[in-house]
Amino acid sequence: GETTVVKQMVLSCTDQKRVVLHGGWEVKEARNLRMFAGFSLGLSRTKIWTGNLTDEEARAVKDEARRIWNGDHPLLKFMVRPFDREPTKNQKKERRYGNDYNLDTIHEHIEAAGADVAIFDLFHKALVEMKPDDEKRALDRVQGIAEATKCHIVLLHHVNKEDMQNSPGHLPTRKAIKGSSAWLDSVDTVLATHAPAMWKRVPNDKLEILIL
Repeated sequence: GETTVVKQMVLSCTDQKRVVLHGGWEVKEARNLRMFAGFSLGLSRTKIWTGNLTDEEARAVKDEARRIWNGDHPLLKFMVRPFDREPTKNQKKERRYGNDYNLDTIHEHIEAAGADVAIFDLFHKALVEMKPDDEKRALDRVQGIAEATKCHIVLLHHVNKEDMQNSPGHLPTRKAIKGSSAWLDSVDTVLATHAPAMWKRVPNDKLEILIL
């Protein structure tokens, strides 16, 4: 449910006239844009994701996506993922790889966008050095970028579903967060989503947000 929450968060921020930089790196850019367009039109996530739209809805989504992508929605700006997990020979030769280089790139994009809010989904896709110390340095660096740019930064991350299956009520816990403890130690607030209908026979009409 985290991607659904973030889409709503972005639209809420733009309604408040805040400039949002969005790096939607978990899915292809075209699908990500369709999701934004559908949410902007008030369509359900399931209909957008499955493509189960009427001809009229499909045309409306296409027009809204074109409007957003062409800059008619100036408060929403996109950062296409410029990172490669395995650097090429040219990247190595020019030293255009590694966490520091990628974080420099993120810093530049935030400044260029003049963003009030920057959201990266999933942030770990920007990391090529994944040891616990590397993660901690990267997350501490994000704090520095936030302070330097006066930008509120939101990082999306995954939890371990097996840990959720074994937790009381199948609720996400601090223990379930993947990766090093830096994901708890180096950030200000940790929110987790929980859809009760994933775990028991109840109407699929509620999405809870827990503060961990």
